[in-house]
Amino acid sequence: MGWAVCFTMKDVRALNESSGYKFFSPGASRFFGAGYQRNNPYQGFVFVTSEQNGYSNPRRWTVRAIREDGRIKTLGEFGEYTSATAAHAAAKRLASELRD
Repeated sequence: MGWAVCFTMKDVRALNESSGYKFFSPGASRFFGAGYQRNNPYQGFVFVTSEQNGYSNPRRWTVRAIREDGRIKTLGEFGEYTSATAAHAAAKRLASELRD
């Protein structure tokens, strides 16, 4: 199974939803306190999310990718990054490595 090619995060969301998945659903977003990058996915398939598990916990960032079938895959560990800057740097690097 290969990686998707999405030009925008709107395309990522649409592919996930049209494939029957609910990764970006309002309920899931609320549950995880999730946020999603606004810029285009790196190499067309890698993107960064942020999650906050409860109001008293710090926000963490996770690097993700979307497959051709619309499934979202976590690259590395959930909440692996303590800053958006570190997560985006890793996302750019991983996108280049995985696309090659």
